[in-house]
Amino acid sequence: MDFMAFLTAPQNLAFLIAGILVMAIFIIEFLGTMVGFSLSHLGPDFHIDLDHDGTPDHLEGASLMGWLNPGGVPFMIFITLGVTIFAIIGYAIQAVTWSYTAYLLSGLIIGPISFLLMLICVRPLTRWVNKILPREESSDVSLNSLIGETGVVTVGPVTKGQFGFIRVRDKFGTDHSIQVEASNDEVFAIGSEVQLVGPHPTNLYAYLIR
Repeated sequence: MDFMAFLTAPQNLAFLIAGILVMAIFIIEFLGTMVGFSLSHLGPDFHIDLDHDGTPDHLEGASLMGWLNPGGVPFMIFITLGVTIFAIIGYAIQAVTWSYTAYLLSGLIIGPISFLLMLICVRPLTRWVNKILPREESSDVSLNSLIGETGVVTVGPVTKGQFGFIRVRDKFGTDHSIQVEASNDEVFAIGSEVQLVGPHPTNLYAYLIR
C-alpha cells in the first residue's frame, strides 16, 4: 500500500477528515489575519476571568471541557490541538498495525481508541501550549495597568461582536498591541482614538474599549 492509499483508506477516513479540518482552520486563520479576524475568540471560554486588578474572579473549570483544558488555551487552539492529536495517534496506530499484519484496523475500532488516547494526551498538552503562547504584555508593564489609557485602532473596524487590535503606549514609551472588542454599540474604524476600559468578560486575551 502506497502512502496516499494509506492516508485515504476507508479505515482511516476519520483521521483524513481530521487532517483536512486542521488544514482548513490554519488557512482560515492565516487569511483572517489579513483582515483583522481571528478564530481564536470563537466558541465557549475555558479561562479564569480576571477582575480589573488582574486577580481571578471565578473558575469555569468544573465542566468536563474545563477539566480537559486546564491550561486555559483559547477554544479554537484547543479544538485544533485535539483534532491534530486524534489524527496523529490514529495514523500512527494504523501504520504500526499495517507494518506487522499488513491489515488496517476497522474505523469502528481504531476511532474510539484514538479518541480516548487523545483525551488523555490533550489535557497536559494544554498546559504546555499555554506556556508558549505569546502574551500581549511585556516584562515591565502589565496590560491591566494600561486600563484607562487611550490608544489607536490598528486592525478594525472594532464593534461589539467583532474583535480588532489597538496600539497603546505605556509610560516607558513602549507600544503594546492589544486585542479588543467594543463595550458599546459604537463602530471604531482604523485610526480611531479609543479608551481601554477593562478586561474582556469571556476572553482572557482581550480587553474592552469605548
